Amino acid sequence: MADKKQRALNTREARRKVWDGESHELAYKLRPSVARNVARKRGMHRPKPYWLKSEAARSCYSCANMPVYFDQSLAQLKSFEGCVPWMYRDSVGKVTVGVGLMLPDAAAACGLPFQAAGGAAATAAQIEAEFARVEALALGKLPSFYRAAGSLELPEAVIDEKLSAVLTSFETTLRAKLTGYDALPDGVKMALLDMAYNLGPAGLLDGYPKMIHAVETGAWAQAAAECVRGGINAARNAWTRQQMMSAVVGTIQAEADAVEKAAGSWLRRVWRGVKRMLRIGKPSCCP
Repeated sequence: MADKKQRALNTREARRKVWDGESHELAYKLRPSVARNVARKRGMHRPKPYWLKSEAARSCYSCANMPVYFDQSLAQLKSFEGCVPWMYRDSVGKVTVGVGLMLPDAAAACGLPFQAAGGAAATAAQIEAEFARVEALALGKLPSFYRAAGSLELPEAVIDEKLSAVLTSFETTLRAKLTGYDALPDGVKMALLDMAYNLGPAGLLDGYPKMIHAVETGAWAQAAAECVRGGINAARNAWTRQQMMSAVVGTIQAEADAVEKAAGSWLRRVWRGVKRMLRIGKPSCCP
């Protein structure tokens, strides 16, 4: 009996928390089904699970709820740039980690939660020593060359969080500079985000004025022709062009749908006129 009363109290408490707009996490913990049902009736999003306590877990949950094109951009960048959890030197000799995250000095490296062997948090002295070791090695090598037995590594959740933060910042800049950014097709947004990550927002906006103008005016074929970059592999350029050209297909499909809808409306008007002329559907007694 006591358990039954407690469950009833939990149900009422969960319902009150959701309706009052208070802690959705607590409401979900008390009575998940009630929290979901009440939130659905109010047109709210599904409440976050109560177990999202750590920063890494919240980051993963946020990534899972990003727009589809943004989530796809993150995955594509990891494929193009590579995802390396240890420190290495990039093609120009800069110490780098994760998905192309450049570390200008040891202090920047110390600002990241590197882990030693076994998952223990690395100390500042360990991070500085690892940075100095990698910086002293020859450049122009593959990332695997810079990995040692005791190399420090970044957790994948932290790498994803940093990549998401950088890409969000770049998208904020593009949204402010490009007319009608939010209305652009998803493929075009993905192409722009990839170019912004590779070139920097300023390099994209200032270095490709013809492409930017084509994007703003919806000239997708021209944008696809103008988006070719130097210094990257052909597959990445081909992928960017393909994203731009996907907007052409989308535009053609939208125009075809509009024509079909207009034609259908015209045919319906003609049919109504024919029915009036031939008195179709009216009783014979009607004048």
